[in-house]
Amino acid sequence: MDQPLGARRAQIFEADERALNEARDFHDWMLQQHEDPGTIWFVNVLTALLRGLIVEYEQLNLGYKQSARLMAWACRNLMEISIYTEYALNSEENAHELIEDMFMDTLDVFTSFKNWFSALEPSMPTPELDAVLQSFQETKKEVGINRRKYRTTRELASILGREPDYLHANKIASKLIHPTAWSLLSLDLDEEDAVMRPYLYQAGSKYFAESYLRMRKYVAKHGTKPIAKEE
Repeated sequence: MDQPLGARRAQIFEADERALNEARDFHDWMLQQHEDPGTIWFVNVLTALLRGLIVEYEQLNLGYKQSARLMAWACRNLMEISIYTEYALNSEENAHELIEDMFMDTLDVFTSFKNWFSALEPSMPTPELDAVLQSFQETKKEVGINRRKYRTTRELASILGREPDYLHANKIASKLIHPTAWSLLSLDLDEEDAVMRPYLYQAGSKYFAESYLRMRKYVAKHGTKPIAKEE
């Protein structure tokens, strides 16, 4: 006899909690065992990516109990982190590039904030934003970053041959996250929400599992150091 739906869901969440605990332990182990100060930057990249996967997988599980909208946020984020993870693990150069992108992305965020408030409140000064922008501009110059633009997630997806997945996932996420005529006016939203949750859960779980396993296999083969260029 088939198990009741509630029992099957309980088993799923129990298994997912075990997976999350395993990922948390692996995260801590990577930090604790790494001793080479020259490559600690790479461990910091790995653990940052893994923390992102863990947080979004927690949100995916929470969303399954609450709404497809929350699941869509988490699923889209898991997809994008999975792209960053695959890209960074392909080469030392790619991992370095991700760090450079962090500086440029930060500049883009605070520049966008400044431009937004310049349009929203033209007479409002923004000294805090100006100070942060100046600080990051100086840091970018000091560390020798010459690129002016970070790579978009879509660019990375294209390089990895994952652009169709990226486009479809973002289309669905956009429809579920943003207010639309459908989400505002549909009379069957609860029923439609229930139909979509298992699919979002399967996709998000796939992104998490594949990225976590990819990282484990990398560390099993190369340790917590980047792949040397001659490899």
